[in-house]
Amino acid sequence: MRQDLEEELWIWRPVLAQLVTLEAIKSGEVTSEDLLKLNALLDMREAIQSKSQMENSA
Repeated sequence: MRQDLEEELWIWRPVLAQLVTLEAIKSGEVTSEDLLKLNALLDMREAIQSKSQMENSA
């Protein structure tokens, strides 16, 4: 992954997950704090899904 994209992934990840729009970020409607919280929630969701997949395949 390009270095600049890797550094900005915390911004793009919620956009790619369709939780926020780029316009909302650029307008200031969504704050950096909001994006950090959304990333934490995405991490949690991925961990739950991964655990569920592991349990279902066992």
